[in-house]
Amino acid sequence: MNKMDCRCRLAQIARSTPREGLTPRHVLSGLLCAMMSTVLYAECPRYEVTAVLEAPDCGFQAARILAWDINVLGDVVGCFSCPGGNDVPFIWHLGSELSVLDLLDGITEGRAYAVNDVGQVTGFMGPPRRGFLLDGDDVFDFGLVPESTRAESLDINNSGMAVGFWTHVVVGPTHGFIWQDGKTLSLADSIGADFSRARGVNNFGQVVGWRQVTLAEERIAFLWDDGVVTELGVIPGGCSSEAFAINDGGAVVGYSELPAPGRPGELDAHAFLWRDGEMVDLGTLPGLKTSMAHAINSSDQVVGVTSSSGVGGSAFLWEGGCMFDLNDLVPPEFGRPLGLALSLNDVGQILVTGLDFAAVLSPTGVSLADVDGDCVVGFGDLLAVISDWGRSDTSTDFNCDMTVDFRDLLFLLAHWG
Repeated sequence: MNKMDCRCRLAQIARSTPREGLTPRHVLSGLLCAMMSTVLYAECPRYEVTAVLEAPDCGFQAARILAWDINVLGDVVGCFSCPGGNDVPFIWHLGSELSVLDLLDGITEGRAYAVNDVGQVTGFMGPPRRGFLLDGDDVFDFGLVPESTRAESLDINNSGMAVGFWTHVVVGPTHGFIWQDGKTLSLADSIGADFSRARGVNNFGQVVGWRQVTLAEERIAFLWDDGVVTELGVIPGGCSSEAFAINDGGAVVGYSELPAPGRPGELDAHAFLWRDGEMVDLGTLPGLKTSMAHAINSSDQVVGVTSSSGVGGSAFLWEGGCMFDLNDLVPPEFGRPLGLALSLNDVGQILVTGLDFAAVLSPTGVSLADVDGDCVVGFGDLLAVISDWGRSDTSTDFNCDMTVDFRDLLFLLAHWG
């Protein structure tokens, strides 16, 4: 709520409510807005921009940069490239400069996709493209299986188990793999499909990704657990799905494709959260058509991207049933669009990428229940909940169930002070 919102509400009450028809709710709304109109709005941001990594200088043009992962230590990995050049893998320790990964002789390209909480990094290097694990100064080359011409490692857990895919770029197929302690396990037999990719792994060794039984069928998200494969299905009404990440609680995120409303023959991707056999549609931000969930932490916070065209868009945070535009949760003076969020860690830090930069967002501790923006959950916020009781179009609907009710009141009381 801001001062203009308050003036609008007061004006609406004055226009639409006869004096004799005033109710306690009208009175509370008016008193609340009058009180707030005298408050110096702090607009307390929920996140601060802890650090910013600018794209390296490529001369006349800026580099393209993608930040893929962040661990609990705040280490960030990703890649950058100058126009017309190869991808270069990097690691960025907060408070220091970007460091290009020192891999093997002859390596001219690579990406660092993931870093675990003990600092091990995985991704691909080439040519030819194949997975690697960087552990301190030691580089472990995953190599290629005989049937493949290319491989990439996409995630790694704290035990050093890495997952990814290998493929033959001419004749196919594509299969997910697990790498650990120098050994590669193809998931082709246990997954039972001609095409698959392993995208994410948790600290219990559970693996998620997608499988496609034949080219004539759709991709469907899967969960692999010690050789047992579970299909995760699709969002109700959907036709395909892919899983990107899994947390230690077994919650999985990704996206599922649905028929596009009002656009026959077209599909929209919607982010999903799968847990205990149920896939939930996380939706999109207002006015946008598509979304993808890329990461989930131990607190079931989800980050990703939502857009209208599938290109560009806004980075989002989903928690407690609500999706938020991360651009609205940082200080407005930062002033740079946050287009993509690919990772967050278990202390709540979020890794975002913009047009020519990457940034780490750290939680400030300000609660969602701080409706009036004074940095404290108190009586002003309680009055806001009471005055909005029963409404569906207000920021006091903390759990986004389309009604301000006792659940939202309990949420506010739990964050009091």
